[in-house]
Amino acid sequence: MKLTFNDRSEIEVPGSIQAIGLLNEFFDTCDYLKTKYGRKPEVYFTKSFLELSLHPSLPMDAYLSQLEKDKKSFVLSLITGKPVAHDYPYYLIDSKACNGLGYACENEHPGISLSTEDKWKENFIKIQKVTFDDNDHEVSEEINKENIFDKASSDTHHAVLEKLIKAEKSIDSIGVYSGKEIWAARTELFPKLIFSPETEKYLKSLNGGGMFRALLGRLIEMNAYFEGWAMGDFDSGGFGGESRSEFPSRRAMYNFTFPFPEGKSFDCYLHCNYFDRGSRLHFHANTEDRLCYIGYMGKKIGA
Repeated sequence: MKLTFNDRSEIEVPGSIQAIGLLNEFFDTCDYLKTKYGRKPEVYFTKSFLELSLHPSLPMDAYLSQLEKDKKSFVLSLITGKPVAHDYPYYLIDSKACNGLGYACENEHPGISLSTEDKWKENFIKIQKVTFDDNDHEVSEEINKENIFDKASSDTHHAVLEKLIKAEKSIDSIGVYSGKEIWAARTELFPKLIFSPETEKYLKSLNGGGMFRALLGRLIEMNAYFEGWAMGDFDSGGFGGESRSEFPSRRAMYNFTFPFPEGKSFDCYLHCNYFDRGSRLHFHANTEDRLCYIGYMGKKIGA
């Protein structure tokens, strides 16, 4: 199960003993989740894990050195590798950016915090998402983000964690491990999704890893939605990734029209995320045949 560390909960505490206690509680909670759900958490950080520190006399390597071998191995196994690649300055707590929880919001999994302050000992943390529309008008939205800070708080989010694990099991069970395999079996795997030739090169560049699994999970969600879309308008909330349309200014600046098999072409203004804010999937939800035409996958067009 994926969790993102709340970087705002990393503050300097008065003493190294308190710092050790807080870190122990954090990793004991992760161990509790592994035992309860039978799956090891994957914790995403906004910087290198070894840079995490709660007291000047206790850098992370010093904390790790005082752990028993098995506990140290478990702690290191939680780390996903590279830090989160993008900043999320439009997600705010007390008017300050919260990159970790912003990433958690974008990727629809809970945040996990150190219990350094009372405000991080809440089951839900209020976040302001501030963006701008095409006319440069500020748009603000309040989000109550799931937050885990100890064993009891993780039990509060049992339903969310179960949903995450179910999605991960769907990814595991589909039996493909690279973008080449997706491309080769796309018709059988995703009968409701039509892929443009533009997507072939990108798919074939993916060989496992977090981005591949995130994209595969999004495709599974999308195919399930379009299988059930029998009437009415397209529901932008029918699957994850915050489906939304490109602003008119970007439509005028970049090409979003893509060719498809049988001589078809569609404007793929709709797009959703699948790994982070910078990874976009552009598509057209066709009301005539109730199919999803995927025109583009990859970095934000024009970025």
